[in-house]
Amino acid sequence: MRDNRDQLKDRLFKEEMGFIIDKDGLIEGVAERVLGYTGRQRQKILGTNMVDLLSDNCRDIFKAELSQAWKGIVSPINIEIISTAEDFKVFETIMTRFTLNSKRLLLVTLR
Repeated sequence: MRDNRDQLKDRLFKEEMGFIIDKDGLIEGVAERVLGYTGRQRQKILGTNMVDLLSDNCRDIFKAELSQAWKGIVSPINIEIISTAEDFKVFETIMTRFTLNSKRLLLVTLR
């Protein structure tokens, strides 16, 4: 049973992607898997707004959830991230508030 749980945990860790964003949605950190999926370089993603990586039909949903996440209200949403190949993939997304060096940020986890 424990081996199965460890294998599942490893699989979920490998499948997850994440961003660290500020209250305006500007990307301050990004996981390596995001770079691989989007085909973008870290320096080109950092400082951009996360909505710029989303398909048009989910930008408003993301902005609304971003506002709620800052209030501490967390609920999963589905968003579509666009790659440089102009295709997209749907991810279940959770936004979690945290503090780093006295700065409030959001961890956006995609699965």
